[in-house]
Amino acid sequence: MPLDKEIITEGTAEEKKHHLLETIVEMIAVKVDELIESGGIESEPKLRGRRKGGSSRRKRILPSIVNQDAAPISREEIQDFINIDLHLIDSKDYFDKMFRKKRKT
Repeated sequence: MPLDKEIITEGTAEEKKHHLLETIVEMIAVKVDELIESGGIESEPKLRGRRKGGSSRRKRILPSIVNQDAAPISREEIQDFINIDLHLIDSKDYFDKMFRKKRKT
């Protein structure tokens, strides 16, 4: 997806930002698809050498939500994130709603 010259030269700062983000995400999505299809991603990274003062076993950090049956993130979901969530994330209320840990009552 090439850059749109008209947006880059004549667009507002917000239009330029949005267009650049869309372009970058599309480029990355294509490369990630290629990498996955070529088998270039291993499920477990190989450990190299020993860490100073520690064991050679690496602690595995898991995401907070693990669903092995979940479908991969679609390009439509990426676009929704860019068009909606990315603009809202600076809002304290939105950020807290999405990322604050829920307290058990």
